[in-house]
Formats: sequence, C-alpha cells, structure tokens
Amino acid sequence: MKNITIKDIDGNVLYMGRAQSRKAFVEQLVKEGKSFARADLANADLSQLRLDRACFDDANLSGASLRGSSLRFASFIGADLRGVIAGGIDAERADFRVADLSTLPEQKIKDKTLPARISNLAVSKMPYANFDGATLDTADFTDVTMSSATMVGASVRKAKFTKATLHNVDWAHATVTHSNFDEANMVPTLLENSEQHLPDRTSGAVVFGNSLEGTKVGVGNSAFGKDQQAGKRAKALNWVTVTGVSLYLTSQIPMDADANYISQLTGQGIGFLAVSGGMNVLKERIVDTVKERFTDWTEKGSMGVRSFLNDLKRRGVAVKSLAVAIVSSGHAPALVDALRLSGGDSGFVRAGTVMGGKAEVIVCTRKRLARALTRLSETLNARGMPKSDIVLIRPGTTNADAPRAIVHGSDGSVVALWRDETGERTYIRWDTAGNIVDSTQGYSRRKHSITTMRDCFRAFSSALLEENDVPDMVHNDETHMIRTGRDGSVVVVRRGDGKFDNRATATVTNPDGSTATLKAPAILTPDGQRLYFRNGSHVGHEAESKERSRSRKATRTGAAEELPPYPAPDTSWDALLSMPAGR
Repeated sequence: MKNITIKDIDGNVLYMGRAQSRKAFVEQLVKEGKSFARADLANADLSQLRLDRACFDDANLSGASLRGSSLRFASFIGADLRGVIAGGIDAERADFRVADLSTLPEQKIKDKTLPARISNLAVSKMPYANFDGATLDTADFTDVTMSSATMVGASVRKAKFTKATLHNVDWAHATVTHSNFDEANMVPTLLENSEQHLPDRTSGAVVFGNSLEGTKVGVGNSAFGKDQQAGKRAKALNWVTVTGVSLYLTSQIPMDADANYISQLTGQGIGFLAVSGGMNVLKERIVDTVKERFTDWTEKGSMGVRSFLNDLKRRGVAVKSLAVAIVSSGHAPALVDALRLSGGDSGFVRAGTVMGGKAEVIVCTRKRLARALTRLSETLNARGMPKSDIVLIRPGTTNADAPRAIVHGSDGSVVALWRDETGERTYIRWDTAGNIVDSTQGYSRRKHSITTMRDCFRAFSSALLEENDVPDMVHNDETHMIRTGRDGSVVVVRRGDGKFDNRATATVTNPDGSTATLKAPAILTPDGQRLYFRNGSHVGHEAESKERSRSRKATRTGAAEELPPYPAPDTSWDALLSMPAGR
C-alpha cells in the first residue's frame, strides 16, 4: 500500500489516502461518488478503469491515459484533455462541453522532454456524447462510433474522423475545416415517415476544405454535401493544373534528350546517376510545390467566394425581412423600437444595420413560425452565438403580458420590448449570463412579474402560437427543443438524442369559456398537418391529424368532442399535464 495524494489545479490537496496505486485510488474514489472537478491529473495513467458517472469538470487531464476505460455518463465539462490517450474508451452520453481536446504542445518534465501529442480517441464508443463548444482541433476520432452526438458550436479543425460512424450527429454552428471524414457514415437513421421534415443538422455551421472521399453524407447534412461537391471540383481542377505543370517541366527538362550530354560531362558512372537523379528530384519538388501552393490558393479563393455568397445571401434575407416588416400593418413601431436598441438612434444607422447584414428581422407569421421558434429555442439552449442581431416581432397584440418584440444580440445579450395601448415603451435586458441589466436607451424598465429570460420566451412563444392558430404546438423547453425541418416544418426534438418526440399537452380555451386538452404534435407541417412521435417512433398518422384538426375546430366552437386515446405519460411528465399552454 502506498500513500497517495491528489491535488487540484491550484496546488491544494484534494484527496489523501492509501491504495495499491494512483489508478486504484482514483477508481475507488469514483465508486464512492467523489468528485474530481478541478483535479490535477495531468499525464496520469487512468487506463482500463471503470469511471462511469465520474465528474472531471474543469480538471487537468492533459497527456493522461484513459485507454480502454469505461466513462459512461462521465462529465468533462471545461476539462483540459489536450494530448489525451483515450483509444477504445466507452464514453456513452459523456459530457465534453467546452472541453479542450486539441494538441498538447511539447513539454519538459524534470529531465525529460515530451514531444507534442494529439488527442487520440480512435476506435471509441461515444454515442450521445456532448461536445458542444468543445475544441477538437487535430484530434483523432478514427473509426469511432458516436451516433447522435452533439457538436454544436464546436471547433473541429484538422481533425480525423476516418471510417467513423456519425449517424444523426448535430453540427449546428460548428466550425469544421480541413478535417478528414473519408469513408465515414453520416447518414441519418431517424427517417421513419419523416425524411422531408428532418432538420438540417449543419445549420449555421462553417464546413469547408474537408476530405470526404467515400463519405456517406445523407440528408440533413447540407453543409457537408456542399463541401463534398466543392472538394470534387477542386480536386479535378488541381489535377488539370498539376498535369499541365508536369508536362511543361518535362518539356523544359527533357531527361532522355540530354542523357548523352550529361554522360559526356560526367561519364556513365556515379556522376551520371547523381546528376540525372538530382534533376528528377528537382522536377518532382517543383511539381509538389506548385501543387501545394495551387491547392492552398484555390482553397482560399473558394472559401472567399463562399463567404461572400453567404454574406450576400444573409444581406438579401435581411433586406427582404425589413421590407416585410415595414409594409406589414402595425409592425413598424415595434421594428423601430427594436432596431433602436440594436442599431442606434439614427434612422439611417438603423436601416444600415439591417441592410448591412448586421441584423435580421423576423416577423413571426405562420410562414416564418418555424424559424422564429427555432431562434427562441436556440437562444434558450445557448446553441451558438448568432452572427448578427436577431429581431423577432409578434404579428399580433392580443396578449399584453408577452413582449411585442425580442432582440437577441450578436454579443449574446437579449432585450424584450413591450408597447402598450397608450404607446408607452418598456423593456427588460439580460446579459449573456441571464442577469437583468439596465440600459440608457431612453426606455423605462419594465415592472412585471416576468423577470427571467426563460419566462419571457415562454410568454412570447405562447402568444405566437395563439396568434398563428396553433396553440397545441407546445413543448417542454427544459428537455426538448425546436428545429426547422427541411420543408419548413416546426419540429420538436429531444435535447439528449435529437429524436422526434413531444409529450406535452396544451389546454385550449374555447369561446364559451370551456377548455379542451390537446396532445402536442412533434411535427407541424407547413400545410398544418400534425405528426405525433414518441422516442423517435411515429405514433400518429395523417388520418389522426385530420381528426385532430376537426376536433380543434369543434372544441373552439364549443362542441365537446372526445380526443383520440393517447398513451399514458411518463411519471416525469405528470407535472406538465396540469400546466397551461406554453408554460
């Protein structure tokens, strides 16, 4: 038995005890439920251990070995995992949010110099793992199984995913560049009766310059599909260019034609071989240099063109949205208020803010309901910072408690705006941490029961659903989120695995004062059809959707009609059943 001491990253003693080894001590503490948050375990040997549900949040595990360990449901939030050796781990549902798995630079430990090391997680099982906001630059994920993992806002530069299984991975708002996905399988598996409704899992992502040879991209990964096609075009262009350069050099350095001349100068011995060999090497190096520089030039050029086109598209959408808001009755005052907070007091500055692509205005009509609800859901779930300010404006004014407009700033702040029937304008502003802060924009601070950003968004969403005549499209925003389907559908997915699922119910008030309870669909199509899913399985169908539509119409006219049977909810959902719509 040995005396073992484990310190935290500040040098303070975290745990002391006796065990056969440091490995055994760590495993025993994990069994006892001890936390290793902020622990200093740099270069530690933690291989072949059972560390399920362990907490390593903000810990230093740089250079550590976790090879073959079981890390199911373990938490590594904010951990330093640079240069970690973790091949063959079982990390099902492990949490790596904002962790750093990039290259560990060269280290000098005592008299030893350790070379730089990449993080190696090859041949690991990581289904449903969470890498939101993580840095995965240069990491090796060769042959990993990480279906339904989430990479929202992650940095993935020069990483390796060769032959990886990546079904249903969420890449929204991630930056994925110059990584290797050769022979990987990204094809989604959640397609039962719903392929056209599948959300784009690369929404807001920057995907460029990746190797995607033999990669199965599938639907719902549009950015990877475009990158794959761009790569094929660039490869063809590079081949034509390099072939041309090779032919030109061959004509300028004709080895066969000058063989006699070289032999006269050097003879047929070693000198001849050295000179002729050197000229061949020179020619190959010139070709390689031209190829490398041309490839780099074409990639930069292509990235510039794609960036320009995306920016142009964003500005076009912004201008169109501005025009819609201006010509729509009753929206102009709320728009002016919102842009004043977003773009400044000057009218020219406010217009320039939108036309310059620095703000996007969304009037939340039925046509744009999916996009509006998706924006609200992304803000609540901190799914990536918007590239421009997002201005959401309600189409109606029936619910005075709900804000008339919400502005999600590109700096992460959120402002809710109210305007009552007298014209009085009030606001609440939250910072990136969700704390209420004051403003100097000339608006008075709203004195209202709504104080949290989540309550504000719930009131706004509930008002949107009522005003667009879809009050049953509610969901539990703490466990589920809303995405926009490929066909413009409103889609509710479970946050943990991205499966189509909605177990909420809505209470609708009829004109005669009576109420009706409606089950909430997981998918609301652009033409108003409702599809019902539980745990990714389709439990409703078109005939039921039409029946539901007739039921809603009947209950709104006061004629009571029994709803189709609905499976009993899970225990965790019992409290939800008594909540009003949207709460």
